Amino acid sequence: MRGPGPRLVGLAAAAATAWACSGAQSDHAALEAELARARARAAVGVAVEDPDEARATGTRRIETVLPGSPLRGAGGLACVGDRITVTEPVVDRLSSVQADGTVSRIGTPHGFTRPVDLVVDAAGVTFVATAEAGGVWRRERGGAWRRMPADVSELGGIALLPTGDLAVSECAHGGRVLRLHPDDGRVMETLASGLGCPGRLALATDGRLLVPLREDGKVITLDPTTRSVRTLATDVDIPSAVGSAPDGTLVVLEEGTGRVRLLSATGEGVGRTVVSLPPGIADFEVCGETAIVSNAATGSLRAFKPWPSGGRVLVPSGLVVPTAIIFSGADLLVTDRTSIKRVRDGGIELLVLARFDGMPPPVGLAGGPSGLVWVTAPEEGELHQVDIGRGESTRIASGLDWPTSVLRTLTGDLVIAETGAGRVVKLGIGAIPFTIASGLMSPVPLATRGERILTAEPSGGRVLRLRAEEAPTVLASGLVGPAGLATARGQPLYIAEEGKGTVAMRSPDGTVRRVIEGLVLSIPRSERPLPLPIAVGPDGSVVVASPDNGSITRLWPY
Repeated sequence: MRGPGPRLVGLAAAAATAWACSGAQSDHAALEAELARARARAAVGVAVEDPDEARATGTRRIETVLPGSPLRGAGGLACVGDRITVTEPVVDRLSSVQADGTVSRIGTPHGFTRPVDLVVDAAGVTFVATAEAGGVWRRERGGAWRRMPADVSELGGIALLPTGDLAVSECAHGGRVLRLHPDDGRVMETLASGLGCPGRLALATDGRLLVPLREDGKVITLDPTTRSVRTLATDVDIPSAVGSAPDGTLVVLEEGTGRVRLLSATGEGVGRTVVSLPPGIADFEVCGETAIVSNAATGSLRAFKPWPSGGRVLVPSGLVVPTAIIFSGADLLVTDRTSIKRVRDGGIELLVLARFDGMPPPVGLAGGPSGLVWVTAPEEGELHQVDIGRGESTRIASGLDWPTSVLRTLTGDLVIAETGAGRVVKLGIGAIPFTIASGLMSPVPLATRGERILTAEPSGGRVLRLRAEEAPTVLASGLVGPAGLATARGQPLYIAEEGKGTVAMRSPDGTVRRVIEGLVLSIPRSERPLPLPIAVGPDGSVVVASPDNGSITRLWPY
């Protein structure tokens, strides 16, 4: 697979597609019931045993390191009057953005998940393509929604044909473009098949469809009347969208490199780079004289007027759904389901994007020497080692059952919370898992204190100390969804509670008190357990990121 360079690797939109894994709802009801019982128990207080000897120091202070993200990964775009509508696949949302960058939410119905693209007809009816099976939705101008029972799955794009019918691109079934009836969503005909995962569709001025083929690295035109196909360009680096710029030229977006390049309408291939942006760019839309480019990995929107100069940030970059955070010197490294990002001085730097050069959508994160990190991929059941400097990812373990968190011990061992199997394992020689503890109630977060491994059961409300060949020791119980643990040498143990939006601290006398409340720590679409991102810095400060809004808060406990 082609690479964009030594440091940036891409295909972030696939991270949203990979969110829904097979069997993801198998234990959801049971976990929800357990979490509800944990919330009920927490009302009567928190019970703790086996106190740590560390002491919390410093003065209580709270600050915002990073504000919440206006958009949580920006996908498909459509102009609607004086606003632009944006899909947010990872968090199942549609948002409306005004010309001044103000973002508001559009109400969506129950079951509306993974929207990837949309189109609006002359009557104001919105059609949304989603990556779910049968995933085409219709929204009337008055706001009423209905699902159209189309026989499709893994859609990548949608367009309105001159006849009034819909065209959709489908990555499944070998890659197809289909014609759908706009009223009932039935498949009327297959316009093309055997395509390499077609992406977002655009309509040329002559009525032909412009189709980027993500897996093949090509752009083709498709005549919906004759069904004839012609190749416009090859050797395109993950083409995510094609569009007609305000000056009439055709452009193609390379998601892997972040380049917007000229595209010949006569089949002469791609030309010079018009605009260079961060990797992860997803869609291109023209509203009047303004061109807008979305980014699936950062949620940013860039507006260009006049094209291609005059670029400005319409919506700033942010975190998508942060799941792990660690200190890297004075900086923070964060995984957010689409990438590994660095947070420095309130800004965000995208380091490695998922689904390119081997790195799957990352969840857990552990740091190591010389720019190496380790990430878990629950959907794939894998653990990867990532060289951030080189942008290289190597799978070092597979066949794991929903691995969520990973930590690296002082001796260099890797410990993994294999949440689906209810166990915590250590990787031995040849990356063979060695069981530290089993029979647990979906353990999620991990921490270490010396030679001791700590974990927590969000659905059971407990924090446990683990030792091989010994029964787990309960360190705390009665917590409400403890999905994050963090500690450091000479520091107490901090616990992030998803169910209450709090960070709790274990004191030297063995009690637990909550040092901050009112955080938004719920996890969007948490069909299966995921960790909460929390870390302790060298100065004793604690950072916690919100999966719900992408913000990072820093506090200095007493």
